[in-house]
Amino acid sequence: MDIDWVELLPDLWRLRIRSSSEYVDHVNAYLLKSNNGWTLVDTGFPGSSEALVRSLAEVTAGEGLLEVILTHIHYDHAGGSRHVSQTFGCTVSMHPDDIGLVEMTKRVLTGDHLFFRAIGIEGQLKETVRSFFARNVKLFPDTLKPIREGDVIGGPGGSWRVIHTPGHTPGHVCLYNDSLGALISGDHLLPRETSNVPYYPIPGYGPLRSYLKSLLRIESIKPTVVLPAHGEPFSDVESRVDYLFNHHESRLRETLESMSGSVDAIGLARRLKWSRGKFDDLGPVDHWLAILEALSHAEFLVELGLAERVGSDRMMYRALSKDFDRIGEELKRLRNPAPS
Repeated sequence: MDIDWVELLPDLWRLRIRSSSEYVDHVNAYLLKSNNGWTLVDTGFPGSSEALVRSLAEVTAGEGLLEVILTHIHYDHAGGSRHVSQTFGCTVSMHPDDIGLVEMTKRVLTGDHLFFRAIGIEGQLKETVRSFFARNVKLFPDTLKPIREGDVIGGPGGSWRVIHTPGHTPGHVCLYNDSLGALISGDHLLPRETSNVPYYPIPGYGPLRSYLKSLLRIESIKPTVVLPAHGEPFSDVESRVDYLFNHHESRLRETLESMSGSVDAIGLARRLKWSRGKFDDLGPVDHWLAILEALSHAEFLVELGLAERVGSDRMMYRALSKDFDRIGEELKRLRNPAPS
């Protein structure tokens, strides 16, 4: 693992953690000078924790850490959280909705396989996903502190406010500094990639609608600079949000078009186009992410009344209408809501 750091803004350092062996080649963590010490936002890969600890000791001149804030549950962001917490004796904070995902994962590992059966995951893919889950739950310290919408981290460079931005995960958070106009965006808003928007079996949670609304919320804040978890800082939020709305409109149209007869989640994912190649050529992690993203778009179509879920013990879908214009109308309504 290779880590380099740079002071991007007053009292804000970016630590770029690089890897040649992980699913993504790098992740950006951010170190904030707070009133009582230092706060680290995200901790990188599991295998980078030793190098991260050494880098933190250098950047903070041995002052240590007060707190770690995790933007979300994923292993490239939370991978070093247990080791960093144990080394510096600091708290690790995450939104309650993602803390709940940790508990949900533990239930799956102890025998609750209903979700796997519902989406048609079996055989080697199921075992691969279970092994991935087992690895991930060990990344976190035994106690996670809840962090919520509106919580504030004060520092000499101004206050950083927590903004709940569900969609990429139910408990994803960003941090915004009004005085700097800076947003630490995690995986919610990236300069080049389209964030995965996965389905989770949580009553009342619509991942795609939540994600799109979260994008609009960030756009309304009008940050002058976005500090993403992957890639370089960027500023044209409006254009990026336009692109993402267009991307998901195309994905919804493609998903509806793929509903010829009744089709399950894997069948849907197999019929969709993916940036990393054909579904059958993807690796296990990409298989899993593609299936969950296909489900989130299928569920959005059900909500619109363009499709229905059929079957009792298996998540299968059937188109009710191929009114593709309805998709565009709904996203346009979301993007430009009528004045109240």
